[in-house]
Amino acid sequence: MTYRSAIPRFRAVSRIRVAVCFGVVISLLSAAAARAQAFRTASDGLNVGHFLLYPSISIEYTHDDNITFESRELPGAEILASGVMLIKPRILMDLPIAASRIRWVYSPLYRDYTNKGFPQTRRFSHFFDFEAMRSGPLLSLRVADRYVKDTVQLREADRGGEVFGLVPFTTHAPELQATLGLGARSGVSLIPRYTAVSFQG
Repeated sequence: MTYRSAIPRFRAVSRIRVAVCFGVVISLLSAAAARAQAFRTASDGLNVGHFLLYPSISIEYTHDDNITFESRELPGAEILASGVMLIKPRILMDLPIAASRIRWVYSPLYRDYTNKGFPQTRRFSHFFDFEAMRSGPLLSLRVADRYVKDTVQLREADRGGEVFGLVPFTTHAPELQATLGLGARSGVSLIPRYTAVSFQG
């Protein structure tokens, strides 16, 4: 009897461990994708002293038939459609130092909805990214930080995207990555990461 009762308990613990490991992996992959997007370049850059500068700007207009992501099946749901104008300048500053480098990115965002019935609280958002990497023969270090001041882009605070709101919020996510090389294709990494989210009002 003891042997039989231990099997479901062992399976439950194993499922919990698998779920926790899966959640950690998804979180790390999401963070890595966000970093890759922030530091992506499409040109060779401009040489300014020891720095490489990558200026860019994008202008986008779209029409969304449900800007608040309301479910049409809920009673009393108010579905709002609107055009959305996005203007996003961006400046990336890269400082190569031998096999190491330091990078900064600042990308403000102007967002305007054409539907005047939409109570927009803030049209300007700000995105800051920082990354410093030092490569060594055995130990490689990487320090990064992401700071966001926004309203609608709640996927910064809610990875699943289930939440929508107009309250201004701030996210701050510093992290450290230390990798110990164990061979040409092997290594062990330690990645502590801290994320703080605060809402105004």
